[in-house]
Amino acid sequence: MNDVRKNIRRVFWMLFTMFAVAVLYLLSFILVQSNDIINSSLNPRVRISRGNVKRGDILDRNGLIIAESIPTENGYQRIYNFDNMFSHVVGFIDMGNSGIEERYNFELQNLSLEIYQRLRNIAEDVHLQGDNLVLTLDGDLQKFIYNALGRNRGSIVVIEPTTGEILAMASYPNFNPNEINANWSSLSQDAENSPLLNRATQGLYAPGSVFKIVTSVAGMKHLENFDDFIHECTGSIYIEGNIIRCYNNTAHGRVDMVEAFSVSCNTYFVALAEAIGMQNLINVAESLYFNELIPFRLANSISRIDDQNDDISELMQASIGQGRVLATPMHMAMLAGAIANDGVMMRPHVVGYAVTAQGMVRNLNSPRALSRVFTSEENSKLYSMMLQAVSTGTGVAAAVPGVRIGGKTGTAENNQGEAHGWFVAFATDGLDEESQIALVVMLENAGNASGAVRIARDIINFSMRSS
Repeated sequence: MNDVRKNIRRVFWMLFTMFAVAVLYLLSFILVQSNDIINSSLNPRVRISRGNVKRGDILDRNGLIIAESIPTENGYQRIYNFDNMFSHVVGFIDMGNSGIEERYNFELQNLSLEIYQRLRNIAEDVHLQGDNLVLTLDGDLQKFIYNALGRNRGSIVVIEPTTGEILAMASYPNFNPNEINANWSSLSQDAENSPLLNRATQGLYAPGSVFKIVTSVAGMKHLENFDDFIHECTGSIYIEGNIIRCYNNTAHGRVDMVEAFSVSCNTYFVALAEAIGMQNLINVAESLYFNELIPFRLANSISRIDDQNDDISELMQASIGQGRVLATPMHMAMLAGAIANDGVMMRPHVVGYAVTAQGMVRNLNSPRALSRVFTSEENSKLYSMMLQAVSTGTGVAAAVPGVRIGGKTGTAENNQGEAHGWFVAFATDGLDEESQIALVVMLENAGNASGAVRIARDIINFSMRSS
């Protein structure tokens, strides 16, 4: 009898475990995997619906129609009203999907109040209509940064620090989504230019001196009296046979963190990193979302700092954003945004809300903090340092009268050509404290940061004057 009861219990627990595993799998499928499956271009339900459902429009924050579908004899044709201008953000739907068209595929094809729509379609021959999407992008600002970038290889990102809304994003080389079918072969095989790659979110580059923001915070966290850490810069620094030089071998003399940041003194930050150690530098970088995927709906790469070779040469390179340190431009804009937002990094998003065919608004994104990445004390110090870098340091060319601007230049050595030029910044209108942006300009093979600084200044001037 006891053996029978034992067997019954065993069978019960075996069935219970199988049931629990099935339930957990279904929950995982619904909560984690369903979004990717629903939005996949291979989803037959969505593909079948394209022929008889008018795909929702994509609009900027002010109602400007960026993408729309027009009726044809064979269904609907997708039209992109500004050709290349929004290409990497909005994407395309032919030849697979990309951008907004891919990641919000279901929303754009979704039939809100489906039974009602289908009855009206039968009775009144009214189009079946997917939801419209309203982006956080500002069309006027997008046009400005698109023209400012021009044919400079690289990218620009402008965000609102307090909300994480992406106000503008451009990348070059780019493509015309209206011609994606005709040009697919050349676009997809162009490995040299990679025009389909959104450099703002997917491009990984050595950040150069922009990374000194991270090294500075590591010094604040791991040196008890970091304000008293003074370094005598002679233009170069030797440690165990390894050498790092300041730009143009400039000898900056006796500098503390504020002055070193302002003039971008490489040798100071190498000495600072030696004092705090590689692991502490990595830990601080990881607290700022290096080596971690940033939660963002569009495709994006992971900024990283690698500690495979934990030796002094790697530490020296990493301290100034070289070697095994790589970052996306969007991530660096978020870092500047956190400094402008009292140390709180916001979750980035580019879609605001959806509007159904019946005019109902469905919130898809609202401002959400990722985390407080800097303490108030750290942030106050960084804020002041970035202001000084623009008022008297390497970013002085970014100054705009009447606007409070903080920034950091970066010149990142590149094994495959001229150095990349970086500039990250935040800006606040002196008359209207609510008008605030953070941005990054990254130019490939520019040789130095001067071009990025000039473009950033023009963007800030345009943004503040038009707000």
